[in-house]
Amino acid sequence: MCENRSEWAASRGGLMPSNPITLEDAIALLVSQATSAGIRLTRTKLVKLLYFVDLRAWEQLGQTVTGVEWIWHHYGPYSPSIVEACERMAASDELEVRETSNYHGSPEWHIRSVRALYYDPPGRDLVNLVRTTLRDFGRLAPAKIGDLSYETEPMRRLVASGHRGDTIEFESAPPSRSDVRSAVNRYKKVIPPDSGRDEGEVATGIRDELAGLAASRRSATRRMLIDR
Repeated sequence: MCENRSEWAASRGGLMPSNPITLEDAIALLVSQATSAGIRLTRTKLVKLLYFVDLRAWEQLGQTVTGVEWIWHHYGPYSPSIVEACERMAASDELEVRETSNYHGSPEWHIRSVRALYYDPPGRDLVNLVRTTLRDFGRLAPAKIGDLSYETEPMRRLVASGHRGDTIEFESAPPSRSDVRSAVNRYKKVIPPDSGRDEGEVATGIRDELAGLAASRRSATRRMLIDR
């Protein structure tokens, strides 16, 4: 492979393979979208935003975007793989990184990218997923995003039963009460009045059916958002 993605893209004439995006592509996507929106990124903020991108992708697709292993670090979710990838991308001028000091005197890295370079350009829906994550969290301070990460279900579970340094596990959520209630209301119209089935039985059946279809729904959504 070429030394950096600028050379690689040029060697391909702009034609990219149709594969799920790499960690570097995920970083390039988020940083370029943040730069376009005028959102200031530090390295800490970038890591926390990618956690929320991965969490939302898991909830919708059953898989993450970055593919990294998340751990519980000092200030919430963290992945050394992201920091290492940023350093490689900065070395090849794919990211503009400026080192400053924060008000504690500690080093702080500000990251931006005017033009994203991809091995495999992301689909429109994945771009929208990143944009909505930036819309919801991008203008918050890194510490606030970190606080909000502790309110997510994976972090709640880990804080309750684990220790710093442990891996954060994303788990698929069962059908919610509102999902089942909505489905019951829809199916009421098609259940014969004399069927002998009460609403509780119908709800149990629908809940089991929704759970059984979860993997298929994630697969279909994944094909729409990531696979092309």
